[in-house]
Amino acid sequence: MTTTGRTISSGSSGGRSTASQQIILAMVVSLLSLPFMFSHPELLIAVGIVPFLPTLMRPAAAYLLFFICFSYFRLHEAYPFLEDFSMPLFLGGAGIAAFAYTVFDRSNASGKPSQWQASALFATVVAFGLAMTIVDPSAGPTPAQRIFTVLLAITASLAFYSWFRWLEEIDGEWGGEMRAFAALFVVLTLGLPFARELGIALEYWLSTYWKIAATTLALAWLVRTQKLFFAATAIIVGAGLLIAAVAIYNGLNGYSLVEETRVSIGRIYASDIEPGAILIQKSALADPNDLALVLLFPLGFATAGALKAGLPTIVRILCLITVPCVTLGIMYTQSRGGAIGMLAVFGVTLLNIVKSRSIIIVMLSAAAVALVFGMALADRRSGGAAEYSQSGIDESAEGRIIAWEAATKMAIAHPFMGVGMNSFVAHYFEYTPVWIGNNKAVHSTWFAMLAEGGPLALVILVTMFFRTFRGVHRIGASMSSNPELIGLEPVRIALLAALAGFAAGSTFLTQHIQWPIYIELALAAALMRYVQSRSQPATTDLAGDSLNARQEFTVSR
Repeated sequence: MTTTGRTISSGSSGGRSTASQQIILAMVVSLLSLPFMFSHPELLIAVGIVPFLPTLMRPAAAYLLFFICFSYFRLHEAYPFLEDFSMPLFLGGAGIAAFAYTVFDRSNASGKPSQWQASALFATVVAFGLAMTIVDPSAGPTPAQRIFTVLLAITASLAFYSWFRWLEEIDGEWGGEMRAFAALFVVLTLGLPFARELGIALEYWLSTYWKIAATTLALAWLVRTQKLFFAATAIIVGAGLLIAAVAIYNGLNGYSLVEETRVSIGRIYASDIEPGAILIQKSALADPNDLALVLLFPLGFATAGALKAGLPTIVRILCLITVPCVTLGIMYTQSRGGAIGMLAVFGVTLLNIVKSRSIIIVMLSAAAVALVFGMALADRRSGGAAEYSQSGIDESAEGRIIAWEAATKMAIAHPFMGVGMNSFVAHYFEYTPVWIGNNKAVHSTWFAMLAEGGPLALVILVTMFFRTFRGVHRIGASMSSNPELIGLEPVRIALLAALAGFAAGSTFLTQHIQWPIYIELALAAALMRYVQSRSQPATTDLAGDSLNARQEFTVSR
């Protein structure tokens, strides 16, 4: 293999799978999808495209990136006409199937058997079967459900670990940030049977968390070319622009408002349907705070792409358009966490572009003043208790402090596994020092993990974040000295800015088991592996051909 190769690992030159082998792999993947056909008979049509699956399975990363647009950015909720197309189901299924196919194909091309392949497949099938057995996770903690949950937790952890190690055999060891992520998944999953509200924890794991974990692992391994990094930037920025457009439209027209002035997306006031009824909250973007954090993620990519040269022209133009739109969208939410997150995004971006620290301080000070007045934070109504009597949302600083104290008490009472995934609100009444009549969200990623996952899970989460941020920062030296990697500098800065925005904003928002940090982790791990692969020293064989010092490199950060 020459040093001019453009993939992280290509295996032996003689191990390339033939077209017939690819078709066989495609047929195996289609057979694994047979259980879905019982609930969705229309999928039988897919049998006719089996011969074309080798081609259709190639853009695995693209499927998953667009899946994120619907699962995290909730495009189908911002644009309701998309709901009829079931895009999350299609893109998620296609992405996971394409990822599995790619793993099989590259493992076969490597020409050596994997010791983890059998356990990965067996544990995955068993875990899938157990998950299908649990028909109604909210039915209650019956003895049978407890037993099934224990078996599911064990087999799902084994399946994830096996896939994790299998991918290492193909492309070399993961970095410390991904090892921390794997440990966090195992800890949270094994904690499922011990959740105080088993139905709540199990339902969230089955509906959301395993998808986040699988997508994170897949993207970290699949994104391995500059074109894919540019595509990821364009998709993330484009999705942010689409969400910001709806937020701005709602703000200008007074739609979907909270506390009379704060913009959200996808809210329906029941008074529009039946006078005197309570508020109906339809979308995950219906909370202005969550909407602000959703927009913070693309803001980091758009800001870095607009200010730092290196991206393709069309992507940079998209970034230039998106920055003011997303900024205005966040301002319409009047989220204090969003304002702090914006300052973090702008600050980290400027630190990596502007050399003068005094200029940066002046610019950030001016931005802070502009945000305070532009978002009317001093005049914003803080409570919202009457409107959110069923949602657990509280904007007051005092309410947050009380919630954080309740989270600490939960961790003290349950120091090993916490109270259970997504269960803070359900147990708020038991641990709050002050009860004002309704449960509240913790409004802090770190305290949420402390309460729901326990101190160990919090330590792992902090370690994962720290190693991700440090690793992305450190590869800057390697990228600046390699002309081949200079074009990816905006992506590196974007990830730093997005991570900083998450750390600042999520301190006041609950995102410990939500998409943003894990998407950032996946792209950061992929970028670090890509830079590491381009930094490997070359050796020369007896014939004078240039060879990579290691076919399977080790990422150590």
